[in-house]
Amino acid sequence: MKTSATRAASDRGRENADFQKQIAEQRITIGILKKAMERMGSVYVTKYQFLQQPGQNQIALSGSTDGKTPGDAPAKFSTGGGQANAGGGKVVEMLSTIIEDAEKTEKTLEVNEKDAQVAYEGFAQETNKSIDQKEKMITSKTENLGMKKGDYVSTAKMAKHTKGEL
Repeated sequence: MKTSATRAASDRGRENADFQKQIAEQRITIGILKKAMERMGSVYVTKYQFLQQPGQNQIALSGSTDGKTPGDAPAKFSTGGGQANAGGGKVVEMLSTIIEDAEKTEKTLEVNEKDAQVAYEGFAQETNKSIDQKEKMITSKTENLGMKKGDYVSTAKMAKHTKGEL
């Protein structure tokens, strides 16, 4: 039992060290991704959030209806303007999803760690209780053995004395 308790304590220590490592990795990952998302968000989201998305109606600001001749303002944006980096918003969205997943993983790790700790504490309490009971039984049996040895010695002396009288 003591060996099992020692082994369980050792296993629990390794599990906790693994938990600490994994939780640190998740927190570092979240921190790095948040910094990357902030950086990309400051470039892509604010710069391109006001651009019209494909499929939206274009508003012609000039008197021209062909969209090619400039008037007071451009009738349309050129096809290359802003489109090269238009996918940046998707990257920011993807980073956001990865951060959410990492945060969920962190919470799951914390719940699993608490469950493992509760299970270990229950095992340790039961083991200690069992060890205490067994030690009490050993003490009781040792005392009984001592009394029986004393009874044996006294009976042996009586038998010897009785033989001597006969």
